[in-house]
Amino acid sequence: MKPITTTIEGYLVELEFDEDTRSQCQVTHGRFGASLAALNDIGVLTDFRDREHHVPAWIIHKIYDWAENSGY
Repeated sequence: MKPITTTIEGYLVELEFDEDTRSQCQVTHGRFGASLAALNDIGVLTDFRDREHHVPAWIIHKIYDWAENSGY
């Protein structure tokens, strides 16, 4: 299945489903990225050098709400 994508407050959000209808959600912002589960747990996106980009809680909630409404 083709991923569902959207941009929320400058963050690219990609929601994918596999054959067993399990879902994965990735969030990226420039060179920083993480799964939605990790972002929701720790509040940061990281780059390949483990530098952190802190994401405000209200944006995380907005992203999570979109993902849940889209089948996450």
